[in-house]
Amino acid sequence: MPLANRKSEPKTKRAKTDRKSVTSSSDVTPQVSTTSTTRSSTRLTPKKLEIENEVEPIETDDKPKNTNKKNTKKNEKTNGSDSVNTSDTGVGTLPEDTVMSDVNETANTTHKPSDSIKPIERPTRPGLVLAVGENLSNQLGLGGDIDNRKKPQIIKELPENVIQIAAGGMHSACLTEDGIVYTFGCNDEFALGRDNDDEIDKVDLPEKIIELTAGDSHTAALSETGVVYAWGTFRDGSGVLGMEQKKIAKTPMKFLLKNKVEKISSGADHLVFLLDNGEVYTAGNSEHGQLGRVSKYNSSRGGRRGSDMILNPGIVRFAKRKELAGHKQIENVWTTPYCTFLKLKDSDLIIGFGLNNSFQLGIEDCENRYQPDLLDLKFDGYLKKVIGGMHHTIFLDSKGFVYAMGSHRYGSLGLNKIESDVKKPTKIPDLKDIVDIAANTNVSYAVDKNGKVYSWGTNYSKQLGLDTEEDYLVPTLVASKQVDVRDVYTVSVGGQHALYVVSEEKDED
Repeated sequence: MPLANRKSEPKTKRAKTDRKSVTSSSDVTPQVSTTSTTRSSTRLTPKKLEIENEVEPIETDDKPKNTNKKNTKKNEKTNGSDSVNTSDTGVGTLPEDTVMSDVNETANTTHKPSDSIKPIERPTRPGLVLAVGENLSNQLGLGGDIDNRKKPQIIKELPENVIQIAAGGMHSACLTEDGIVYTFGCNDEFALGRDNDDEIDKVDLPEKIIELTAGDSHTAALSETGVVYAWGTFRDGSGVLGMEQKKIAKTPMKFLLKNKVEKISSGADHLVFLLDNGEVYTAGNSEHGQLGRVSKYNSSRGGRRGSDMILNPGIVRFAKRKELAGHKQIENVWTTPYCTFLKLKDSDLIIGFGLNNSFQLGIEDCENRYQPDLLDLKFDGYLKKVIGGMHHTIFLDSKGFVYAMGSHRYGSLGLNKIESDVKKPTKIPDLKDIVDIAANTNVSYAVDKNGKVYSWGTNYSKQLGLDTEEDYLVPTLVASKQVDVRDVYTVSVGGQHALYVVSEEKDED
């Protein structure tokens, strides 16, 4: 069936909801309040937290004090345990070579020589930025007097040489060709990296940036020297976690690890670091196993061990199993809001951990994974990218095919009218020659080699760039005045909005 001639279910209105537990996907409304980046959409007038550097002390008993001003309902919680099995989780004492500091502080770090992993592919084509969806906090960068846009519109205040974009829960970040970061949108938890309004502005960073990621309430940047800076905060079902214990980072904070960092990837509230020696470190919320190094019993704020355990980057260790014999290095990492995927070096093997209540990991028992597990995922080509929403996962392989698995609700898989969730990666038949994919909440995107962009899933927040607020069950061509005359290079999807990097207008010839 031609992509443009898609069929869809009748339009249905659904109320936007606060942040909720994601432990069950049945009868769930589109939670535009969490993802690689979602936030609560009920806050029509975001309020800045009245803090200097510290939030209220975080309790770790069975009834943690709720610091979440958006919603008092917490995620399903498991009681803490006094001990942790270091052989299973890879967690004992925190690594001595992990340091967190203000960007103005200096630290002596010796990058140990290592076998290099393959170079990471990143978007490099400079262009303009288009924005679409909700604009309640100026996350579209179009000014506070505009509530939303259902068709992509140029952000005129940004430079014309943006190469990477990161759409967060209710904020946006853009990276220019010369390594400068711009942020705009909701700043109530300092996801913009500064203590001022939601308008477009630069982030004060001490060196050139080569990669940019964003989560629900945080933003992270990787420098050309392999140093990671992050600002804002991680959150969990009980509220604010901080970027380090009890602290929200109002301005960029430096993470120093024992080796250079080659890649970073943000989930909704966790951050993954791939080092140049093939090791992987994680930090942030561990409630659903997305850190891959914290036992189930300590997954809620580190249990009785405290939140330092999860907020300080810790190494992910592989379980001892014959399938992984001889494999010690990771060459790529990807995140969805509540999952992490690792690709083993010189192999097609994929490891995953995190939320699996709707087969987001492709494991049929629907149990979350708190430790790395070998995944049975098959593709026509080698895996190039993994992205996803709360309850679905999208894959791109080297042959330009796109695969989907997980929850079928709201059309987020792009597999038309299916009656049940999908347990394994299933090729989306209408897509070919795809070069980029994006997803979040219950929304998915694909960009083909000709610069055309397709979207599917729920359009309640108008972030699909399509005409009506309905569920689109198959990939549908995004057509508009601003898109039709340009090539789309890459897309990023946030909580209720999406960003595109596009070319100048196409030559009439």
